[in-house]
Amino acid sequence: IHPSIHPSLRVRRRRGRRTTTPHTLRLRENYQQQHQEEEGRLRKETSTMRPLTEEETTTFFEKLAKYIGRNIRFLLDRKDENYCFRLHKDRVYYASEKLVRKAQSVPRENLGCLGTCFGKFTKSKKFRLEITCLEYLARFALYKIWIKPAGSLVE
Repeated sequence: IHPSIHPSLRVRRRRGRRTTTPHTLRLRENYQQQHQEEEGRLRKETSTMRPLTEEETTTFFEKLAKYIGRNIRFLLDRKDENYCFRLHKDRVYYASEKLVRKAQSVPRENLGCLGTCFGKFTKSKKFRLEITCLEYLARFALYKIWIKPAGSLVE
């Protein structure tokens, strides 16, 4: 552990020799153990394919609502199949429930992606849309603009 991480974990120096107190050793062991547990928990959370939590869902839907408004319901309630959003490695995927059930038999380490990637959560838990979701955003967009090809401009 680098001493700048926590001030109580610094090593005291006496007459040119480095000494550590039992209290410092205990603190260092506790810190390392907590850090390893937290790292393991985060690794588990990010590597498994799972439904979005409530916090993630609100962040994700707020971002989508800026572009497609209440048309979000058309993404989930489709006539052909039931679709859902799943989180895998901090990325949100849009896939049919059939595909999700089939993907559950694949080991998480071997699963690259699932369905269409709508975006990803940053380390600060903000959501960023990716270009792969443009097809769905364009279909349900609130405001649409049509641009004429350059060849048909009037001079």
